[in-house]
Amino acid sequence: MQIVIASANVFRRDLSSTILNAAGYTCTEVRNVAALFTHLHETQFDLILIDYQIDETEPTRLLKLLRQQTQAPLVWMAEHIQALRLTTLDQGNSLVLAWPFQIEQLLQSVTTLIGQSGASRAMAATAEARNYLE
Repeated sequence: MQIVIASANVFRRDLSSTILNAAGYTCTEVRNVAALFTHLHETQFDLILIDYQIDETEPTRLLKLLRQQTQAPLVWMAEHIQALRLTTLDQGNSLVLAWPFQIEQLLQSVTTLIGQSGASRAMAATAEARNYLE
């Protein structure tokens, strides 16, 4: 499974990538909206993990632009309750992950959106990811 992680925050990108790689996913990290759209044009991703305030782009506008490029599910990393409105606008193809998150929360969000095929593998890898981070 291919996941792109889009955040200007290097800690969020690295932490998310470390957890997801340990769970067996292949991750690509991007630090801004321009790089995200470049990667979306070049590669098909199974899921996008995106910072709610990346490049201070208005999230509703960003959602519309993303949906013109891809139908990949979105997990929005957010500190704000306003991010919940994006899940309604995206008709069930998005989730909001409260930042800071727990390993299990990240893995559950990913498996909820990409289907149960990766769920058992990801949940089994939770302990491995936790050990790696400690």
